[in-house]
Amino acid sequence: MTQYTLEQIKLHPSFPFSDFENNTLSFLMLELYWGQLFAEKMKDKGKDWSSLREAEMDGNPIFCVTSLSQKRQLKVIQKINEENKPVYPSLQGESAYYPLQAWLNKSRTLDGITALNELVLFADLSSYAEKEALKLIQLHCIDLADIVTVEKAIQDYENRVGMPD
Repeated sequence: MTQYTLEQIKLHPSFPFSDFENNTLSFLMLELYWGQLFAEKMKDKGKDWSSLREAEMDGNPIFCVTSLSQKRQLKVIQKINEENKPVYPSLQGESAYYPLQAWLNKSRTLDGITALNELVLFADLSSYAEKEALKLIQLHCIDLADIVTVEKAIQDYENRVGMPD
């Protein structure tokens, strides 16, 4: 099987794959993007993480990995600017489109047995969202930061960008 780098995926003519809901190739490339982003960030630390859930064509989730030993999960929901709102940082507040929103959930494995600390990233494929998502992935999946620390990082991000409550 051919291995692609994140940079190669970004060079694909259909990037950022915004027609993923109606185009199977774009959907698969989008799923590949998030998988490769995670793999390149995690490197050898990703061995404990596995996908226990399939991606959904509507992008919720587009990517989901779980570490049963750490009782943690990362879920990515694909975001698109359907209303063509002005994009942060050109605008802030209620009328702005923010490429990334994040939150923590109490989740469970699909069988309902194991409780999981889940980081949810609602993100598009902009370089801005990627940069901010990687910071949160670092905290949650590599540093294994506690809930208070990750929540503070999310709140600090929201305050820094002027995201409305």
